[in-house]
Amino acid sequence: MARAQYVPLCRYLYTHPDPRDRRGRRYAWSTLLELLAAGLVAGCRGPLDLARWARLRRATLDAALALRGARTPSEATFRWLLGALHVATIEELVAEHNRQQAPGEADAVAFCGRDGRRRRLLAVDGKVVCGANARGNKVWLVSLSCPLSGRVLAQRRVACRSGEVPCAHALLAGRDL
Repeated sequence: MARAQYVPLCRYLYTHPDPRDRRGRRYAWSTLLELLAAGLVAGCRGPLDLARWARLRRATLDAALALRGARTPSEATFRWLLGALHVATIEELVAEHNRQQAPGEADAVAFCGRDGRRRRLLAVDGKVVCGANARGNKVWLVSLSCPLSGRVLAQRRVACRSGEVPCAHALLAGRDL
């Protein structure tokens, strides 16, 4: 992902409040969020991966993010960061970023029907999120996406698989199909 692509996302993430005390801040809040976003996009799966990824790319990251100090954030720093972030807030910020990037779902127009009218190609998909659970229960998500652009237009959590159909109706409600 090029810097031009993740900088607008980071601007949304910056609005997440910094939960740290003023003392002992080695890294700027914006730097930690940028490292986290870039590391996750690069495929890091946890705090140890994030720390290793950042350490191996120190020169590149220093040039791009102007890291202060001689070290990159440690595994403990990333572990704390992941625990300190409010997931629901982050999801809302990323969703708002994606809505701003997709101008009115225009990219969802895919083909003309037999009557000559243009049709929207949208996909509804329900999945269980691998590796995620809420108190031992599986996490089910239903997403509405545009298969042409790969953008997720809306997403909701459901209690179980049987809740996917009503959720799909809710995701499609109000859309010009």
